[in-house]
Amino acid sequence: MVNQEIIGGLKNALDRGESLEKAAQSFVNAGYNPNEIKEAVSQLSRNATNIISQSEKSKEISPQQNQQSKPIQTNQSKTLSTQQPVQNKLKTKEKVIQTIEKAKDELGDIVPKPKFHTKRFIIIFTIITTILLIGVIILFLAIPELSEIILDALTG
Repeated sequence: MVNQEIIGGLKNALDRGESLEKAAQSFVNAGYNPNEIKEAVSQLSRNATNIISQSEKSKEISPQQNQQSKPIQTNQSKTLSTQQPVQNKLKTKEKVIQTIEKAKDELGDIVPKPKFHTKRFIIIFTIITTILLIGVIILFLAIPELSEIILDALTG
């Protein structure tokens, strides 16, 4: 599940005109999980792509439907003024998608890949423990008096 706090912060940064890369880097610097940041960027990208594809589908309405849905106006400036905000939104969304795609490419470098040293640690720990155990057994066999002293101390 994507952290909604990260998504909200990325959206706010984009609204303020910041690049997605800078916003993601600021979350990394703030100590957020880099994988969650990458997930949030991916989700933003999917959402932006869906919004643009929906707006493109609405453009593909047949000419008859388009003519029926258009208001009949004698003043062309009113029609143009209502179309401009829609065009501006489309341009903005396209810019957001381009920024998101750039960020995905650059986040690959920002987000550190997890390092799996756990197997190596377990192997080294097992070897050291085995060597110590063998050493203690040899010590008890080599010095029988030592084993008697330790057993007496333990049994009281």
